[in-house]
Amino acid sequence: MLHGEAVGIGLESRLGEAMGVTAKSTTERIARLLEKFRLELTRFVDTVPLGRKESTMRTRYPPEFRQQMVELVRAGRSAKALAQEFEPSEQTIRNWVKQADLDNGRRTDGLTSEEQAELRRLRRENRQLKLERKILKKAAAWFARETKSIPEPESTS
Repeated sequence: MLHGEAVGIGLESRLGEAMGVTAKSTTERIARLLEKFRLELTRFVDTVPLGRKESTMRTRYPPEFRQQMVELVRAGRSAKALAQEFEPSEQTIRNWVKQADLDNGRRTDGLTSEEQAELRRLRRENRQLKLERKILKKAAAWFARETKSIPEPESTS
């Protein structure tokens, strides 16, 4: 066993004891969550026909799994070690930690999850309003042509 591994395991077990959870049980819980998640995904995955590339859709991990990964990083485990042990990439784990810090107010250099959801909602609403305006503009022009009363073009100044 390497010295770094021994230190990491020692820190993990001391932290786990303080929290009332052993490192082994935490790792086992994460492994069970990941396995459960994989089983749930297999119900929706279809076989890929020969000669076609597989889908590049991102995998969605359950919130409980994400939270446990964040807690492990905060407990002293590196994102790199967790990425090697579990499926998410190192950068994905770092992103989860950053987002959790933003949501908890530990960081202010980005948007919280709530703010991101509001921004998505507002962008969607803006897109819908632009589409409706475009449709109404075309409808007004059509009715004007039908009734032979073409309005003066609007100036753009």
